[in-house]
Amino acid sequence: MSTTINNLIIGAMRLINVVAANETPSASDMNIALSALDAMIDSWSNNRNLVFNIQQQIVSTVGGQQTYLLGPCQGIVTMGSIVPGSGYVNGTYTNVPLTTLTGNGQAAFGTVTVTSSAVSSIVVSSNMADPGDLTQGAGFGYLPGDTITVSNTLIGGAGTGFQATVTSNSGGDWPTIRPVRIEDAYVIWNDPLSSQAVDIPMVNMTYEEYAAITVKQTPSTFAFAFYDDNNYPLKTISLWPIPTGSTNIRLWLRMPLVDFTDLNAILTWPPGYERAFRFNLAIELAAEFGKDIPEQVAQIANSTVEDLITTNAIPRYLIGPSGLTGGKNSYNYITGGFFGIGPGW
Repeated sequence: MSTTINNLIIGAMRLINVVAANETPSASDMNIALSALDAMIDSWSNNRNLVFNIQQQIVSTVGGQQTYLLGPCQGIVTMGSIVPGSGYVNGTYTNVPLTTLTGNGQAAFGTVTVTSSAVSSIVVSSNMADPGDLTQGAGFGYLPGDTITVSNTLIGGAGTGFQATVTSNSGGDWPTIRPVRIEDAYVIWNDPLSSQAVDIPMVNMTYEEYAAITVKQTPSTFAFAFYDDNNYPLKTISLWPIPTGSTNIRLWLRMPLVDFTDLNAILTWPPGYERAFRFNLAIELAAEFGKDIPEQVAQIANSTVEDLITTNAIPRYLIGPSGLTGGKNSYNYITGGFFGIGPGW
């Protein structure tokens, strides 16, 4: 069963008697509730056992480059000549999502102006402060030469043929929605004697471990460790040693539960999240609206969170000898020590 964000919020309000059955909340109350829902989801994103969204992403290094920007980078800055198309409905349309024709760009929005039944201009919105808020912005992952269009259903319902070309972007290296955390990273080594690629584990260094490396410019075929400064909105990832050529790295990223912005959007989450959102949002809203929390509501809210934690929990195993497990406590033949044991690099 699916529901809209609007219905989820109203359902949460009913649980604590902010509204009665069949009563419609005011627009200001809906905005308060939506902000509370987004704040709750932001908080949940920091709890590994409440986030189901672990994504794999393969990124590439550049020979001699040590630091890389990871997050919502490579947004559209400028676009070149427009193929205006024809048959469009005149008007100015704001916050219109852009459709990628060529390239891998995502989540860009803009203002489209149609005059004389053709698109006369498109201005891309500035990125919002929170990368989770993707209702408007320059997007991420766009490269010069990529082409975009817009669906005519969003600009009057008629017309065809419009497209524009990206001429410059905001820079950056590894574009994606900003991950909460890099759970794991592996260098992908293509063994010349085998058709199989080998994933070599990388160590996720703490600040102290990275700072303790005395020769940070050490070159190597592969990077065996990385330091994530956890900056916002773009993380800076520092590799060590510095790869001398282009290599692929497999990242396992814990992605945030992206904020809601459209009240009419359909809630598309795994089983259990709709009920958890509704009852826990009721707890959040009780303080906002000065309402008491019914005991049954509190009990169900707690039980739904416990169910999600149980569902998303990852089994933990003891690490055996590195020669048997290939684990991260393996010998570093460059520095003559073991990864993951103390700051002595």
